Amino acid sequence: MRRQTLILIGLSLTAGLAAAEGVRRMAQRWEPQPTEATVAVVTMAGDVQRGDRIQKQDLTVKHWPKSRVPGDAVVDRESTIGRVATTPLISGQPVFQNFLAPVDAVPGLASLVPKGMRAFTIRTPNIASGVAGFVMPGNHVDVLLTVASPLFQTQGVITVTLLQRVEIMAVDQELEAGADPLQRMTQMKSVTLLVTPEQAAKLSLAQNGGTLELSLRNPADSQPASPAPITVADLRLGGELPDENRSDREKEKQELIASIQEKMDGRMREMQRNLDQATKMLREASQAKVTKKSANSELQIRTLRGTHGGLVFVRPGAEMSHGSRE
Repeated sequence: MRRQTLILIGLSLTAGLAAAEGVRRMAQRWEPQPTEATVAVVTMAGDVQRGDRIQKQDLTVKHWPKSRVPGDAVVDRESTIGRVATTPLISGQPVFQNFLAPVDAVPGLASLVPKGMRAFTIRTPNIASGVAGFVMPGNHVDVLLTVASPLFQTQGVITVTLLQRVEIMAVDQELEAGADPLQRMTQMKSVTLLVTPEQAAKLSLAQNGGTLELSLRNPADSQPASPAPITVADLRLGGELPDENRSDREKEKQELIASIQEKMDGRMREMQRNLDQATKMLREASQAKVTKKSANSELQIRTLRGTHGGLVFVRPGAEMSHGSRE
C-alpha cells in the first residue's frame, strides 16, 4: 500500500473521530438539564390605588426561581385578598409585605398613617398661591409660619420655618396625584401632612396664631436647613444697611424669636393645664357616681325591744323589713 494512501486513511480516521466527539458534546449540551425549584409569588393582575382594598380579581400568581424570590415577597394569595394597599400597585408587579397595611386596617387615610405618627390637615387659601398648586401626595415640603403681633414694635411681622421636610399625605381628599396641577391651582383648599404628635400640636397652635405656607422641596434634598427668621428689616426696603447695624439687627431678631417661643410654650402649658383639669373633673365625676351608688345600697339597722334584739333592712324608697331577732 502506498504511503500516500496510508496518510489519507489516517487523516480520514482522525477527522471522523473529531466529528464524532463534536456530535457527542453537542448532544450533551441539548440534553435537558435539572431545573431550579420555583415558588409561587403573588403578582398584581390590575392596578390598585393607595388606600384602596385589594380584591380577588386584582391578584394572580407567577412562578419565580426560588433563588430569585425576595424575602418579603407575598406567596399566599388568599391572605392578600382584602388587605389595604399603602402604595400604588400596578399590574404585573410582585406584591411585598411593606406594600400592605395591617390585616385589620380599613380603607382610607387612617390605614396609611404609621404607628406613632399623625395626619394633620392645613386649611388656608395661601396653600394654592404659595406653591402654585404644584404639590402632590408624596412630595416633601417645609412649613413656614408668618406671625404678626403688636409685641413686635419695630418689625411688626416675622416669618420662621416651623417644620422641615414634611411628607404630604393628601391634597384635599385626593391620596394620589391625579388632575393637572394647573387645573388644581385655584381649587386646592387643604393639604394633609404626616407629622409627629408634637409637630401636630405646633401646627394647631401656629394655624390659630398666624399664617401657614408651604415651600416645596426637591425629592432628593434631605438635608436640614438652618434658615434664620426673617423680619421686615431683612427686606432692606431702604437699601443695604451699614455693617455696624447688622449685629444690632441680629440681637433684636433673637429677642423676637425668644418672645415667640415663650408665647408658644405658654400656650402649650395652658393647653396642658386645661387637659389636666378636664381629666380631674372626669375622675371626680366617676368617684361621685360610685359614692352615689354606694349610698343607694341597702342599710342594716340593729334594733332592741326589751331584751330582744333584731335587724331592720332599709332600702331607699322601700319599706322597712325586719330580720331575725337575737
